[in-house]
Amino acid sequence: MLHVRLAGNCVRLAVLAAAMLVSLPASALNIDPKADVHPTAVLMGNITVGPYTRIGPKVVIQGDITIGHHVNILGNAVIHGDRLTIGNYVRIDYGARVLDGRPGDETYVRDNCWIGMNATVRGSRMEEGSAVGNGAVADFNTHLETGALLAHGGITLHDTAIPANALAEGQPAQVTQKTVTGSDRQRIFGLIPSVWIHYENDRIAAAIDRNPPKRQERYPGIAGRPYWTGSPKVDPTAQIHPPRS
Repeated sequence: MLHVRLAGNCVRLAVLAAAMLVSLPASALNIDPKADVHPTAVLMGNITVGPYTRIGPKVVIQGDITIGHHVNILGNAVIHGDRLTIGNYVRIDYGARVLDGRPGDETYVRDNCWIGMNATVRGSRMEEGSAVGNGAVADFNTHLETGALLAHGGITLHDTAIPANALAEGQPAQVTQKTVTGSDRQRIFGLIPSVWIHYENDRIAAAIDRNPPKRQERYPGIAGRPYWTGSPKVDPTAQIHPPRS
């Protein structure tokens, strides 16, 4: 009888925990009035978003996340972490992912950083002015020092350090150039990332000033339940987002 009673209590606690996770209070969101968050974005957790930051369609931001000012997060990007900070004047391109790593791995993105299309930064640190190219992967505990570059398609092994202003390429990524200049950045990326970020995000800020965004109390994303087909059977302890019908 004791086992049955304990099992019942565990199930009730699991249901309660699931309900809390998918129905976070609006007070957990601290969105600056000058931030532009697309209505299809999903924000779940303790999320702070600074002024003149734009969050695009179907972006998912979950956890304890602080995002600075003049940040551009484009469609379908995913940011998930516990106490993760993204600095000011950052560009996170379409489909990119910034994620927690292993226990003990530290994850952050400093000012003036660039994360390319479909790139992954997982349990890694990006110092100011560093950049990760399209499709590249900075895996567990990679450290991009100030101004470091991970080239398009490069994949680091865990616990890799890319020195300041160095270029790493390949799979696994290795340093191929110890010091990169502005001309090198232009050659590799087709632009100088930190310069472009300021140009682009200042234009976004001007557009926000001209047409202030409408505020929402919650950002649960698109209601998916109307698009379910058949008669799915969902366990009460399961979490399926979004929760609204």
